[in-house]
Amino acid sequence: MTGRERLLTAMQNGQPDHVPAAPDLYEMVPVRLLGRPSWEALVYQDPPTWKIRMDACAHFGVDALFGVWIPTGDEPPTAVVHRDGDKLITRSFSEHEGKRTWADTVIVYDGMEPSAHVKAKTIGLPDSHDDFEVVKPNYTKVGREHY
Repeated sequence: MTGRERLLTAMQNGQPDHVPAAPDLYEMVPVRLLGRPSWEALVYQDPPTWKIRMDACAHFGVDALFGVWIPTGDEPPTAVVHRDGDKLITRSFSEHEGKRTWADTVIVYDGMEPSAHVKAKTIGLPDSHDDFEVVKPNYTKVGREHY
């Protein structure tokens, strides 16, 4: 059986050839196998997050089943509010009637480590930012390298 057949059979209460193995290869392992800073895939989608997860599953020869997030356009914009060597910090914001409101939490990407969601105040960030870069994820990159 293929990994797909094995997982589908198990999910339909059938008996696969062996127990499907689908370890948690969500973020840390795929990023480390990528060998580049975590934010390249997790923030800018280069390569797409689903791709590094599938590559990790193929690397370890395990069956893969995970959700794929599809952007709908309703998500609040995200901005890079701090970049320093191997660290990048993003923060979501909303705009209403010309006023920008920043989220209370940020996501810290530190080199090839897993990301961390923390309160902005706990790491000394101000309530608002004047200098930031709006994130433009690479959702349009397609081609043979990703399929």
